Formats: sequence, structure tokens, C-alpha cells
Amino acid sequence: MRKLLLALFATPLFSVAQTSTYFPFPVDSATWSVEYWDVTPPFGYDCWNTWHYGINGDTMIGSNTYHKIYQTNVQYNVLIDTIYNSSNAVYVSAFREDSMKRIWAIGSWDTIERLLYDFSVNVGDTVYVDYFWQSAVVDSIDSVLINNSYRKTILLHDQNWSTHEWIEGIGSMDGLLSWQMVSSFSERLICHSQHDQLYYSVYTYCHCDHNLNGVAEQEEEHLNIYPSPSNGGFEVDNVVGAMRLEMFDASGRLVKQQEIADHLYVDCAQLPDGIYFIRLIGEDDRRIVLKWIKSSQ
Repeated sequence: MRKLLLALFATPLFSVAQTSTYFPFPVDSATWSVEYWDVTPPFGYDCWNTWHYGINGDTMIGSNTYHKIYQTNVQYNVLIDTIYNSSNAVYVSAFREDSMKRIWAIGSWDTIERLLYDFSVNVGDTVYVDYFWQSAVVDSIDSVLINNSYRKTILLHDQNWSTHEWIEGIGSMDGLLSWQMVSSFSERLICHSQHDQLYYSVYTYCHCDHNLNGVAEQEEEHLNIYPSPSNGGFEVDNVVGAMRLEMFDASGRLVKQQEIADHLYVDCAQLPDGIYFIRLIGEDDRRIVLKWIKSSQ
């Protein structure tokens, strides 16, 4: 079993003095999970898809080297992949970073190189990024603490006064490739990992199991945690024999452990809202990981 990863999440600060070190865009061993949701009445907020992106190999286009981005996904809440799975991925784009801290991309359907991000901008600059389909103005530049390092954050608004936020070396909070956004559907970045370490995560009802890599050995679909989400606790159905339960929060910290049998209620009233991973260890050392969501709403 791989070593449990302890990820430090993004902590906003209000100073850019610590951002003298530039963090380039990752070129390998990086994944992004993006939720794709409908905001049209009568549905309101509804998670329809989770797209998982990963970098896999390079390609030459013209005289430039590009890094290839592949995608796997969950469709209409039907679980396909809970994390990026290279064996079940399709090529969607290629990108490169130039010497001026600009990220350029060519979609798999396209032949034109388009500007995806520009991390060289200053407050007040106007920038044309193709996925806005219009110009955008830089409102502010701030910093965020990620894994003990400060990274630049850029806040922009487009001509419709929609706001967009970029994090240096990670991308847009609207999603990695936001040019795929259509109709009433919206996107949001919910997880980002580099070299198997979780750098960014937000609470969500969509599928975002990056940290599962550091916990799981196997999953079994016949086991079921219910209710989820729940504001109190849960039961594990179809447990055969005695098992030890270990419960981890989204950062990989062990928050609870106990012995269980079938239908034993696990009280989690004292835990904060969030996503938790439940590892069950059987008498034969069989290990199973399930996900549970604590929500007071």
C-alpha cells in the first residue's frame, strides 16, 4: 500500500509579497477533476458530470512541443472513473507554456492555437482569452498558500461581468478547459493533484476521489454506506463478519476508528462537514474503501 498522502489545501492570503517564485504549469504527473453542473430551473444545482483530466505524453505540432491532455469522466451520475484513469481516457487537447508565462492550447477538434492563460498580466490589463469568447479585465492579483508555497492568484471579469479566478501553476477555478462550457451548464475545478499529492480540493457532491490513491487497496460495489450525505452518521450494509473501520478526512487524516458489524450505526455528529473515506479491514486483512459525505444542509 502506498504511503498515505497528507495534502495541505489552499489558504487564501491578502498579500502578493511572497509570490516572487513563479510556478509554471505542470507538464507531467498532474490531474484535474472538474464538475459539470446545471443551473437551469427547475433543476437548480445538479451535478451531471465529473470530468477527470491528466497529462500523458508530448507531441510536436509545427516547431513547438506540446503536452497532451486526456479525459475520463462520470456521466449523469453513473460512475465510470472516480479519478483520472489513463487506460480509459481520450485525447482532448495539447498545451504549451511560452517564455512569457502564457499557456497556449490546441483542442483535439481544432487546428488553431488559442490562449488559455496568461500569468504575466497586471492589474488593469485587458486580456483576450479564447474561452471567454471576449476580452476580460484583470481586477486584482493576490496570493494563496498551497503546500507551504505562495502562488499568484488572478481575478478577472469579462464583458458580462462574470468573474474568473486563476491560480498559478494550476489553472482556472472554472475548469481546466473551460471552452467546453455550453448552454446553461457551468464548470468548477474541484480537485487538482501533482505527483500523487493533492494540491487543491473543494467540498462538492460530484465525484472527486484524488486522495483515494493514498488510502485504497480495492473497492467492492456490494457494500453500501447509507445515508450519504448525512448530518449525523451512517451504517455500512452487507458487512460479513467483524471488520475494523478507519475513517479519513479529505486531507488523509485519521479521524475515527472502531470495530463494526452489519448495520452498526457509526456516529459522526461531532465531525465537520466534508468528504470522508471509510476503510474497512476484514479478519483476512481484506481492505475496502468507500466514500461518505457529511452535510448539515
